[in-house]
Amino acid sequence: MNPLTNIFRWLGIGKARDSHELTTLLQEAEKLALSFPVDYIGVEHVFLSFRSLSPDHAVSRALAAMKVNLAAFYVDLDAKARVDVNRPIPAKLPLTPRLTVILDHARKTARLNKHSEVQCIHLLYSIGIERKSLPASLLLKRFIDENPQYTSMQFNADLFTGYLAFSDKGKAPVWRMSDVYDGFLTEN
Repeated sequence: MNPLTNIFRWLGIGKARDSHELTTLLQEAEKLALSFPVDYIGVEHVFLSFRSLSPDHAVSRALAAMKVNLAAFYVDLDAKARVDVNRPIPAKLPLTPRLTVILDHARKTARLNKHSEVQCIHLLYSIGIERKSLPASLLLKRFIDENPQYTSMQFNADLFTGYLAFSDKGKAPVWRMSDVYDGFLTEN
């Protein structure tokens, strides 16, 4: 092993690798996308695949802690995710550019928090912060509709609290305020 690896990891400079659970989740998302059938793997397919996680998983607990009717949200998301592409479906489905950016943000979040692996909770956090994907916009709309006393900042606070409470390390993640206000896609 390179002697600088541990120094880079300690400084948060190295790359965080995808965990087995994240790889499995992406495979589930591909199976789901093929069942729709569409010729890509989008954020909506990944989010729908969160349902395959156990109820005691960090992502499931973080979503359950939000003030949203998840069953109704998943019904809405499933209906809106079904599109007719009328194009040939490749053997290996590509990721959408938005999902690629979100995965990159999840990797950066893991790296900045000195986690060696990217977990599903990093992905959930990145989807929520990004706000422009179908699942994030539907979840935010449902959150505000069901909780009129709250603002979109409360949505971010709940998301951050869920990440904090259910992340493996149990400590505050490193994030930029600009992530919260604008969604990180505007910066890239």
